[in-house]
Amino acid sequence: MKAFKSISVDVGEIKAGSKGNEVFWEFQDLTRDLIAQYTKGEDIVYLVRPQCGCTANLEILDNGIKASYNDNGNNIGDVIKRVSVYLKPKENIPVQVKNKRGVLIPNPKLGKVTLSFTANIVT
Repeated sequence: MKAFKSISVDVGEIKAGSKGNEVFWEFQDLTRDLIAQYTKGEDIVYLVRPQCGCTANLEILDNGIKASYNDNGNNIGDVIKRVSVYLKPKENIPVQVKNKRGVLIPNPKLGKVTLSFTANIVT
């Protein structure tokens, strides 16, 4: 199964300090129903996690995953950022477990696809 048409996206040049730079990964054989999820109150939460806080506003759409990159102005030149997409388990296991510090994390037994994007930050 090839989950995404491309797991790496080049977004080109981005102005240093700019906000809301859109990144999109298009599904190929994956659908949002195959992404691990859990319920938090009334909401369904998909287990899609960015590498850092500068990749924000992750949206799981019918045809792919959209993110927004907010540059903090400290980077000049090429950057690579990553997003982990955890897959729904085939057997009945919890999608989250507590680590040694008692913090809920994605279950390491889940399958995972790592997406990335590159950008050239310019002044």
